[in-house]
Amino acid sequence: MFFRFIFPIIIIVIVFQCVLQRKEGGKLINGLRSRVYIADKQLEDKRYRNALEIYIELSREASSENESEIFAHIQNNIGICYYNLAKMSNSENNLIRAMWAYDEALMIYDIEEYPKNYAETHINLGDTYNALTEFEGNDECFEEAILSYEKALKIYTAEKHQIYYEEIMSKIEAVKQKIDQ
Repeated sequence: MFFRFIFPIIIIVIVFQCVLQRKEGGKLINGLRSRVYIADKQLEDKRYRNALEIYIELSREASSENESEIFAHIQNNIGICYYNLAKMSNSENNLIRAMWAYDEALMIYDIEEYPKNYAETHINLGDTYNALTEFEGNDECFEEAILSYEKALKIYTAEKHQIYYEEIMSKIEAVKQKIDQ
């Protein structure tokens, strides 16, 4: 019974804080970051639909100009959600949406400023193209998958990141085997 009264009060306080943060301009990013954290937690818990809803809402608020790193993070995670949802339903459409989201993230994540994010997003994009070959089956998807993985290898070199390097090379080899079939 106690929680029936306290829970609505907690929700009101959280909403009020978000409104205040919006009005105070500079604190908008902190409000955005806290909601990104909530979406990230949903993603971590494999609640892909819930996470996707939050990320899409956040993508409308985050600007690629003012909050570029947050925007790219949101876009990459939208891609991850769509990629994982593709395993459950509406596969081809969700994979295409994932691809678009990764492309948006890569407009921010360049190799110089965000090397790890650049590599990880290219791995995600390669995985998406690889999965798309099941539907499209054309050479372009195979080539794009390999190209994305090779871009990730610019960061995850054999000398500096042996384990990642081997994983990516294994993905490239798997794509090449699909081509040969």
